[in-house]
Amino acid sequence: MWDSSATTFTIDGGGCLFSEDHGGTAGRLNIYGACNSRANEYWSYVKDWDGAAVTRQADVRFVSQATMTVDSGDAIEIKGQSAGANRTAVSYETTSGYGMTIGGTIDSQFYDFDYMNASGLNITSTATITELSDGTFDNNPAGATSSYITVSGITSTKNFFDNVFDDNTDGADVNVDYNVNADGASIDWTFFDWSGNKGGESFDNEVNNASVKWDADLTLSVSDTELDLGLINTNIVGSDTNNVTVTTNAQNGYTCRAVEDGNMRNGANDINDVSDGTVNAGSEEYGISCSGDGCQLSGDNGLSGSPLIVASSIGPTVAEITAVTYKAGASATTVGTTFSHIVTFTCSGDF
Repeated sequence: MWDSSATTFTIDGGGCLFSEDHGGTAGRLNIYGACNSRANEYWSYVKDWDGAAVTRQADVRFVSQATMTVDSGDAIEIKGQSAGANRTAVSYETTSGYGMTIGGTIDSQFYDFDYMNASGLNITSTATITELSDGTFDNNPAGATSSYITVSGITSTKNFFDNVFDDNTDGADVNVDYNVNADGASIDWTFFDWSGNKGGESFDNEVNNASVKWDADLTLSVSDTELDLGLINTNIVGSDTNNVTVTTNAQNGYTCRAVEDGNMRNGANDINDVSDGTVNAGSEEYGISCSGDGCQLSGDNGLSGSPLIVASSIGPTVAEITAVTYKAGASATTVGTTFSHIVTFTCSGDF
């Protein structure tokens, strides 16, 4: 029915009601009972429930743990407008734990699934996956193997992008065991640019040679690549600082290491590495220290051709800044000249 509502709904066993534009609200779909698909279902920003052209957010609500099965041969399109506007919202109306089973074709992008049952998006052996990118899965209840996505028995090699498994903003879903519970050797999925408390390899389950891979996204920026420690002598320790900034969705965070191409030098003359943890005035020595949430150094440290761990995190992080300070001192016998060398930072995601 369209543009209607009632005080009480009584649905016969096995029966189903689609209340489209429920209560006269454009874009609202209430689902009651145990529903099966029609040939094509549209939960879309640019298509109405019957496929007619329209522009409005699709807001789908399952009432009292209703269920929806997309039958083999049928198709469902779940597409919002964009990542940041008019995403298709699928949630519950009165009781959480609704069921969503895909036996046909699913084509989804820019959508949010919230409060599904413990099987999550349940993809069966007759299903075809066109797209699942740009989707958020959150707040599933407890179950023997509570999962955001359950997939079994299909042949599917796909890449998906920008999926969120358990949004960080509302805390961790302690009830959920798996982001993807995959069963079958013909399943080969890779998730790129994923995020969330339950994203990543630590939370998937691969049975019977199913393959679910997680590609980490990491960005590194260095605030200044040419530093000047200034004039140093027996009374002055020269120093300068730059910032190493890292963002990553890698489940176990990141590690940044530093190496040098040789001592601070000018021809055969060089500055010795610090050996006692502190660069002091009056001593010929050079080293680095750091500060900030990612810093892993204590005191001043010499550099070499072997990687020195400077910064790291234990989980995903956004724009974590480590300030790295470079210091040099001179003794009475240090040759007066201009010294330089190259320091290289390498950062990697940890799994």
